[in-house]
Amino acid sequence: MPIKHLRYNQIDLEKWDNCISKSLNNFVFGYSWYLDIVTEAWEALVENDYERVMPLPFDYKLNYQFIYQPMFAPQLGIFSTTPLNSDDIINFIDNIPQKFKKIEINLNKFNILDKPTLQLTKKTLFSIDLIESYEKISNKYSYQIKENLESVKSQKYFISNGIAPNEIITFLRKNNFTQNENNYDTIRKIISYTLNRKFSKLYCVYDFRGNLVCITFFIISNYNVNLLIFAITNDENKSQIISLIIDSFINEHAEKSLTFNIEPGTFAELPEILRGFGAQEYFYQTININRIPRIFRFFIRKKLS
Repeated sequence: MPIKHLRYNQIDLEKWDNCISKSLNNFVFGYSWYLDIVTEAWEALVENDYERVMPLPFDYKLNYQFIYQPMFAPQLGIFSTTPLNSDDIINFIDNIPQKFKKIEINLNKFNILDKPTLQLTKKTLFSIDLIESYEKISNKYSYQIKENLESVKSQKYFISNGIAPNEIITFLRKNNFTQNENNYDTIRKIISYTLNRKFSKLYCVYDFRGNLVCITFFIISNYNVNLLIFAITNDENKSQIISLIIDSFINEHAEKSLTFNIEPGTFAELPEILRGFGAQEYFYQTININRIPRIFRFFIRKKLS
């Protein structure tokens, strides 16, 4: 059957979520409830009877419809219950309706595309498999990670899971987590929805004076864990604090069929720290397609700048 383009009110959300749940790349970002929280609007491409699906989050700017990558959903792309090859991915991209004049969206680490004519950029993802015991995983830590953990213990930092939602938002604002005020409302909704259903974890780090210095939020879905929020003060022990958080999460969730996924974000030291934990480095791709007539592109850039 051909790939169908469906508007939101045409999507069978139960079948959609069933596809995400059974997909080989079942990241939480693809579920309908999650897309409803993090996007203003979304449509979809659907193949067969929801065997493969691709969300299309979109917005309007200057009377054009744009497909964009929502914040808090770093990987989207095609979710499939069967293996995908590059031709399958290209087929989906070719079926994105022409009404979307600009497309800038991330695929996921299972959607590897090989098409020289497309403008593609790579983004990095680190993953740690938690199936082994904590002892086996921690034995692979680098010398620097072990030093970080010894240092942070001597500094008397500690982790707590209990904090009021208002405190979270206050901390994030104070530390300039995002400049877009609407994002804080999105964060509230994600945290509220997932904590109530017990598929997320919130770690807060306090110093020996009881000052909150770091908030991390992990979202758990099927066999994947994603570090969604990482906000920290200008504490001089940043590397040690993030090492404490990652080690604590590994310790709590070892011997489970989980893959711990972490985006490096803006913390420059994070990739090296993750390598020290034995994390494997992967990449995923961003597609950038511009269908706006060339004569209008300069004008639009000026308007949007």
